[in-house]
Amino acid sequence: PADVVGEQSPHAVEVAVQGRWYGAGGDPSNGCTNRRQALEWMGQAVARGIRAQVVDVRALDESRVLVLLQRIAAPESEPDPPHAQIVTFDGGKVTEILVYPTAGAAVRAVEGL
Repeated sequence: PADVVGEQSPHAVEVAVQGRWYGAGGDPSNGCTNRRQALEWMGQAVARGIRAQVVDVRALDESRVLVLLQRIAAPESEPDPPHAQIVTFDGGKVTEILVYPTAGAAVRAVEGL
């Protein structure tokens, strides 16, 4: 299905040349700091079998969306709790993906804006 991340080519994602992808509260330079790094990371994750189900997507404003994801666990393991990302777009391309460990943390960050 189209809503399972990892079942499509990571190259289908429109990431801006200087698109960033990093953990909330962390140093952005410790994450992916450009399109090449982001696509490489996505490709490695897919190769390792990492998949995630998109649970919900909410528009925050004209350029940002909140994406709630549930990682798909192996049948013999317990699923991880859902996590969230705030994704920023500019000109139809992703310019930033800010990852939160829980959906609640992302919602609290959005409410604090």
